[in-house]
Amino acid sequence: VTQNSGTVAMILRHLMAKLNFRVQQTARFNDATRCLVTLNDLQIRKAHINGNVTLDQDWTAVNGGTDCMWETTDGDGTWDVVTADYPLCENINPAEGGVRNFETATSKFVLPQDLDNGQELYIKYTVLTEYFNGQPAVTQELTNTIPLKDIVAIQHWAMNKNITYIININPLEDNQKITFDFDVEEWGAQNGSLDID
Repeated sequence: VTQNSGTVAMILRHLMAKLNFRVQQTARFNDATRCLVTLNDLQIRKAHINGNVTLDQDWTAVNGGTDCMWETTDGDGTWDVVTADYPLCENINPAEGGVRNFETATSKFVLPQDLDNGQELYIKYTVLTEYFNGQPAVTQELTNTIPLKDIVAIQHWAMNKNITYIININPLEDNQKITFDFDVEEWGAQNGSLDID
């Protein structure tokens, strides 16, 4: 704009990061057993909830480099992702199908931050195992607390990023193995304009 009025083109970005979660059971049966996993609890713990950010004209943070990180000052935030039991299969019988992955209905907006300050993912789930040989069924309640920095593909929550953690539970593994996938995308830089009169 070279006059006192006109339209100024802008690119709008979010100052926060957005988190989503998907939990899925990756196997249900083998030659000896069939399993049903019920997700009981999922939490993000020890996340920073206070901070400051200063941006320059190039969308970089004065205190945080090219990823536009906030300077988080303190906080011990906990987010309950799961608030009620959620079976990951509708039926234990593999012939009847019914897989139902858990997915967050509402995203969590979080302060951008490096994941090297004790932030954790806590998961609790129950595995019902039935045996084809007639042995009585067994129910196990399992918990796991995982430092978020150990999910090496994601070392920080950055501004304007939409991050989905994909948690895979294989109840047929001897140690009830949990593995992670992830998806990171731009939350959505949007072109906009401002009319000045």
